[in-house]
Amino acid sequence: MSWLGHEDKKTTNQIYTHITKSMEQATIYSLATVALNQK
Repeated sequence: MSWLGHEDKKTTNQIYTHITKSMEQATIYSLATVALNQK
């Protein structure tokens, strides 16, 4: 993963997995909001 600037795979996974989980939570929230507001 040195092309991302991290020598250790664990560091890369911690950084980018966190971003992915945050984005997943935001997507779930947005979809739930849309689904609940449909008439």
